[in-house]
Amino acid sequence: MCEIRMRFFITYLLFFATAAFFNYKGIIPDQTSRHLLILVEIIAIVYALFFIKRNSLIKDDFNRIYIWMILFICMSIFCASIFHHQSIFDSVIILIPNLLAWLTFFVFLQFNFNYKESLKIIIFFVSLGIIAFLINHILSPNIIFSGNIVEDDSRGFFRIFLNFRDYVVLVFFLCVSKINSAKDIRWILFSIGLFTIILMMMIRQYLLFSSFLACLILLRKKTFINKLIIIVSILFFSLVILPQIEIFNGLMEYSKKQQEYSDDLDAMMRLRAWKFFIFNQTNEITPFLGNGFPWKGKSIYGQNFIQKVNYNGIYDVDAGWASFFWFYGIFATLCLIVLFILSIKKINVEKYVYIKYWLLFMIMVNCLSGGVVYNPFIPYLTFVFAMIRNNQLELSGKLFNRNEVLLACTKSQS
Repeated sequence: MCEIRMRFFITYLLFFATAAFFNYKGIIPDQTSRHLLILVEIIAIVYALFFIKRNSLIKDDFNRIYIWMILFICMSIFCASIFHHQSIFDSVIILIPNLLAWLTFFVFLQFNFNYKESLKIIIFFVSLGIIAFLINHILSPNIIFSGNIVEDDSRGFFRIFLNFRDYVVLVFFLCVSKINSAKDIRWILFSIGLFTIILMMMIRQYLLFSSFLACLILLRKKTFINKLIIIVSILFFSLVILPQIEIFNGLMEYSKKQQEYSDDLDAMMRLRAWKFFIFNQTNEITPFLGNGFPWKGKSIYGQNFIQKVNYNGIYDVDAGWASFFWFYGIFATLCLIVLFILSIKKINVEKYVYIKYWLLFMIMVNCLSGGVVYNPFIPYLTFVFAMIRNNQLELSGKLFNRNEVLLACTKSQS
């Protein structure tokens, strides 16, 4: 019992640390919050290694590919040293936060939470994140929670950071999928409420991709007439109701101004970022093994990197997959893509299909943001990876089939 409580305690502590403990009135400096997250991740890894009976980490293809990805990420340390003159020490130190974040997968794998326990953890932090988000909106511009906040009213509304925003989309997909199966008005209300929160985030790629995938979930296994009704309803909502919402109008106006400001599509910031990180390689080796992670503002490589991205007017967080490729190379990138594919293929039960759509969402949204690159967001992905691995019999339907066989055998014997 004590061991189970410790697993939950460490997991909750880790997720709180990713949100800087919601940093009431900014009392925790940014540097301190990053160090606290690293400390909690180290504690979690040490506990999982020495205090839990562990299974073989290479017992299936997923774990082996994950270990290969970690190894390729580590190999980028030498590329940063050889090709960019960043010392091995600096390369190791700056990579530690992201490396620890990816290693949390093995922590969650050893903690072995079942599906219901995992979902309760996610819903708990989504609820806290939304509560803090709404309080900040009510008090804006005098926000009180979280140090990572962008106050930007250029889109018609204050743009305030939402902790656990990726999990908000996951729970949104869960509620949308429940509309198909449960036929309960509560799930429609929950879906509308969560969609409103996503709209209030003022992040266009989150709104676009989550809306598109939610529509696909709604259309699953529907008759032609029902699909037609849903499509007409969505069109009515998009063309008649959404334009009446001030936040949506602000987003559209911002997008229009950004397009007018750009001479052509190639001048768009994210497209420039993709072009830079894909084609602006150091030599013939870095596309395969990566350039390594720069210590921005500290090492020579870090200073040169900042000069290059500033000159091109780009950010590495604007092109997650491309910047991951730049830092770690094509081998590590392919490993991560395969991990997504294997996780998606494991989910075959309709009840859990929303997780599959969330993984697709993460693939899509990281084309335009940097969640796969930086520490605070990586554990959200590793937790879901581990949840799928720990519950793969249930999520794939094999557990249900086995139970049905056992039940049939019991009945025949009786």
